[in-house]
Amino acid sequence: MVRPENIIDLQRAALTWPLYLSMSILAVNSVVIGYSYYYAGITLPYHQTGSHGYIKLSEDQSNWYLSLHPLTILIGSVLCNPLGEKLGRKRVLMAANLVNVMSFTLMYFAPNFALLLTGRLISGLSIGIGILMPFVLLSEISTIKLRSGFANAVNLFISLGTLLAYVLNMSFTPAYLPFAVVGCSIVFIAASVSLSESPHWLIRQGRMEEAEFVLRTLRGDAYMGIQNEIKEVLNVLKQTSDAQDISRWKSRTFLIPMGILILLFSTIGLCGLDAPLNLNGPRMFEEFGFHIPYQIIMLFIPAGSCLGYIVATPLMERMRKRNHFILAALVMAVSTVSLGLAYYVKDNFDNKTISQMFMAGGALGLTFGYGVGLGSVVYALPGELLCPEDKTIGISIAHCCRMVCTAVVMKIYPYCIAVIGYPILFTFHTLVLVLAAMFVLRYLPETKNKSLSELQLLFQKKPPEDFYIY
Repeated sequence: MVRPENIIDLQRAALTWPLYLSMSILAVNSVVIGYSYYYAGITLPYHQTGSHGYIKLSEDQSNWYLSLHPLTILIGSVLCNPLGEKLGRKRVLMAANLVNVMSFTLMYFAPNFALLLTGRLISGLSIGIGILMPFVLLSEISTIKLRSGFANAVNLFISLGTLLAYVLNMSFTPAYLPFAVVGCSIVFIAASVSLSESPHWLIRQGRMEEAEFVLRTLRGDAYMGIQNEIKEVLNVLKQTSDAQDISRWKSRTFLIPMGILILLFSTIGLCGLDAPLNLNGPRMFEEFGFHIPYQIIMLFIPAGSCLGYIVATPLMERMRKRNHFILAALVMAVSTVSLGLAYYVKDNFDNKTISQMFMAGGALGLTFGYGVGLGSVVYALPGELLCPEDKTIGISIAHCCRMVCTAVVMKIYPYCIAVIGYPILFTFHTLVLVLAAMFVLRYLPETKNKSLSELQLLFQKKPPEDFYIY
């Protein structure tokens, strides 16, 4: 049964500036995530030489310093779900930033490798918790039309945080790099006082008056669809929720979208973006002997993804997610071929210019393709494919798969380089991207402009008789 006034029509009269205010506050958190995640890769050259006050690390210590970090991000991702359901989205984000301040303070004052590594691992916990919650919170407070755009904006500001770290590294003394991220975390904690809690979470806690107040604050006093939105959440929960029964995790409406999400998030960890490019990019660029300082050339890494996310915003309004993903995956596949050719030319021919062109173009194309479609689509999907009470656990599981893949690839990459070399490794990354595009073409359903009720019908063989589409 379809209601005569559906939610997407009612939301045309809703205010949008409170949503953009919330997005602005969460953007600070995303900058912190991007800065923190790539901090080790940026500062590793200083650790290897012991310059600018950084502790000198051996090759083995450097490898552990990079490869263990994704594992603690994984642990943080696992903790994201129970903490988010127990404390709420807002408190978890505040706690994650407080932990981030502590971790960078420890790294800055660490007198030895043990304490440095401890601080870095604690930072991973903060990132694992803080990177996922904004996607969940924004999907639960936004209007249907703005849902995908906000998910893309989170990724954009993560990328801008990475770009900020690279620019500061190039412009100021590297000794003070930790101060910027600590300052951003403090700003977020102060600004989060004005951040709204998730109305979906409040409804599940039985705090109906607070949920209605939050929706009224976000949508405006003239908005007539508040009760419709609350009823829609209750309607979906009625079909999926039972506090004493987890049988819904065996149902099609959970297993099928989780299978899609796990494969797509794993693709990110295996496509060559996280490892080696993002985590080991500075060292890779240094190998090619650019006449321009490599600190400037490697700006291609964050600049490509920033540009991609900016371009992705209008594309998401015009393209179906399936086509959007496939286009981006093919751009990234061509880029991994270019990176493989860069190393092949460098190792087998005396033509530095050609290898440099392949390297710079491949790095820019890989990060641009991720931003323009692959990353923006994948991180928008958990908020659309999963029911309200499964969003945090779903995105946590999927992100854990990405981190496992990243950690494994990062750990074995030095051995693989020695045995088979970069060209063969980038051929593997190309194959991963092509297979992911084929999978999406066959199995990803369209979610654009669908209400919560409509999304729940995507994986059901037959909708319940008392299930309404709002």
